[in-house]
Amino acid sequence: MSFSYIGESAAPLNEIGGKAFNLNLLKKEKINIPAGMILHAENYYSYLETKEISKELSQEIKRFIDSLECTHVMVRSSAVGEDGKDFSFAGLLESFITKKQLEEVLKNIILCWKSIENQRVTTYNEQNKQALGGVAVVIQRMIEPEFAGVYFTQSPIDENSCLVEYVQGHAEKLVQGEVDPESISFPKDEIPERDDLPLAELIKITQKILTIYNDEEQDIEWVYDGKNYHIVQSRPITTIKTKTQWSNTNVNENYPEKLSPLLYSIARRSYYHYFKNLSLKLGILKKTQQFDQYFYNIIGIWGHKMFYNMSSIHNVIDLAPVKSIFKSSFDDFVGYQNSKKKVKVKNWWKLGLLLFNVFTHLLLLPRKVKFIENLVDAYASKEVSASKNKHSGLFHEFLNIRFNLWENASFADLFAMLFHGFLGKICKEIDEDKAQGYQNGLIQAIPDLVSNKPILKVWNISEEIKKESLVSWFNENEADLIWKELRHKNNKIFILINDYLNEIGFRCSGELTFFLDNYLERPESFIEMLKLYLQNEQRNPKEIFKKNHEAQKVLSKEISQKTKEVFKNPVKAFCYNLILKATIKLTMYSISCRERVRLKQAKLYHHFKSVLLKISEELFVNNLGLESHDIFYLEYDEISRILAGEDMSKDYIRDLVSLRKKRLEKSEDIEFDNFYTFDHGLELQTYSSEPQGSKDGSLVGLPACAGVIKAPVKVLKSIHEIEKLEQGDILVTSQTDPGWVYAFPLISGLIVERGGMLSHGAIVAREFGIPAVVGIKKVTELLEDGQIVEIDGTNGVVRC
Repeated sequence: MSFSYIGESAAPLNEIGGKAFNLNLLKKEKINIPAGMILHAENYYSYLETKEISKELSQEIKRFIDSLECTHVMVRSSAVGEDGKDFSFAGLLESFITKKQLEEVLKNIILCWKSIENQRVTTYNEQNKQALGGVAVVIQRMIEPEFAGVYFTQSPIDENSCLVEYVQGHAEKLVQGEVDPESISFPKDEIPERDDLPLAELIKITQKILTIYNDEEQDIEWVYDGKNYHIVQSRPITTIKTKTQWSNTNVNENYPEKLSPLLYSIARRSYYHYFKNLSLKLGILKKTQQFDQYFYNIIGIWGHKMFYNMSSIHNVIDLAPVKSIFKSSFDDFVGYQNSKKKVKVKNWWKLGLLLFNVFTHLLLLPRKVKFIENLVDAYASKEVSASKNKHSGLFHEFLNIRFNLWENASFADLFAMLFHGFLGKICKEIDEDKAQGYQNGLIQAIPDLVSNKPILKVWNISEEIKKESLVSWFNENEADLIWKELRHKNNKIFILINDYLNEIGFRCSGELTFFLDNYLERPESFIEMLKLYLQNEQRNPKEIFKKNHEAQKVLSKEISQKTKEVFKNPVKAFCYNLILKATIKLTMYSISCRERVRLKQAKLYHHFKSVLLKISEELFVNNLGLESHDIFYLEYDEISRILAGEDMSKDYIRDLVSLRKKRLEKSEDIEFDNFYTFDHGLELQTYSSEPQGSKDGSLVGLPACAGVIKAPVKVLKSIHEIEKLEQGDILVTSQTDPGWVYAFPLISGLIVERGGMLSHGAIVAREFGIPAVVGIKKVTELLEDGQIVEIDGTNGVVRC
């Protein structure tokens, strides 16, 4: 004889079955569960041998049902293997409403045991290749409800919604389909109002249940007696199809072109270590192998272009005790606009540990950034010699930096994301309507921002050209001739240009890709850009940055004064202002650090490309008769195996390169949208591909820099079309990267199809004080050259 009571049992799952185990767990966590007695599965096996229920067990059952204040009890099956994460067996075994009489209860207990043999269970077993174990039984006090129903924490129809279905009286009418239920579907972050049912209380209970089950979506059965809710069952939802959401917002900034197999293999491993190491350092993970399935698939490719796997990233973020704060900040960070955001703390002591780790790494941030800068500078200073051992060492040194040591750089991203998000929340407290304009205005004119360095240097070069009266000479001659002449003369202009190329010439559009030449590799392309720059009247960028710095100080004082008006309590207003000032400084500093490590990342990849070309010259060109760039069609571990002398036939390598070349060329004809959702086993589908619009037909995106400007637009596919721009145009493009910095002195506004609040274009727009809106889907198709539009950068609206 083996039995226990709900909330008091420590029996394992394989003794009491899924239903009883879940009820037991919920009762221990103070969820309101009707009183119940659990007959363990060994009683079922005993019955199979003796064909009777023992007298001792019968007496215990009578003692329990006599103690209940009710006229009826529920006798319910709880099979081993039922209500599991993968298979529920929902509704296949029997439950009975039973008079509170021992003979009736015993009869229905036996019927519950026998229900494991029914045809429904047999068919389910055959279809799913699963089998139930023994059968435990739960005897529970029966609640006489006003309403009864089921609550799906994730609707089977819409993953961002909840679903409640209920009927008057007992839920049997709902289960048997005797009546049409009331059905309510609503967003997960909303609480609908009902006159007949207090849904807010039910939602509060279900949120607690979700916390108990680590946010695994639940199918919850409940009854309401007019005063209180009683939970009678909770099980994982096993019928939800796993959807993977893909987005190339922001990631396209670093990887705007088609990815070579080599670059993708490095990026895939880099993102794995980036997120994994960051999670370990913050204490979100305890073990290095925990939740690896999320970290392995942070990125993917469609049509040889990189996409974020937003589902995997959100799964990683969900591990944090304040997941919604991280998720909200990350989505704003990358410009992803398709997720629901809700603040929730899962575990307060974990939150305390997380905050301690965050604070510790914040103190170490200057050291971490300096470490990366010194590390990359040391790597880039090493000569790429013809020695096989030397360039093999440089090849693997790059991999070690990128995979194992780049976690130091990841904290710059983390703090830029968090402080930017926190600044937005403070601004909302002060004025929700103007919050985004305030947020962007307060972080413009960041001191010593390395992203400004290229345009400042180009300004100095152009001023020297004007001083030497050589503007006409630049305009009248071809770039290659100009560069040849400058090198020959070795004058001050050449020295300035040469210094630029050596210091930051690796910064250009697509700077991390291996197929494109940067300015340092092809100086003539820099001369071409410089010629276009000279053809337009330019303002001194130092004066622009100074003016915007003054505007930032004025805005800061304005908000400080408004804080005193909003918070009548002077102490509260004082504290808010202190927090606001500190957050502004930390946000600016974090963004500055992020830009510094991104500069070094470009330098790291440039030198690595030199190493690859030296390896290719020896192994590919001389030995295999391939072209130097063919090395980019191998993955990094394949190159490593070749360098180690592994037996890889020449024909195999040639065939592999040829195959991958053809695949990449074929993908040139395929254009993928910016957002996708994928149901496993089904076709890929686009979602949210249509631009967001307001009631008046305006286009809506993310406000990146405050201000209003009305001007003609120019739609550019790449920075190489910069000659189309005229002074005062509004630039419209799909994404920006560091190579676009030279366009900003020409334009009066910026509209970008993809990108987030901290994308390169958004940051530089704020430095120049240019009204900017990012994240308007398909805007490059909707607007035409010469079309007059108005940008409202404060509210993120473009009026056509």
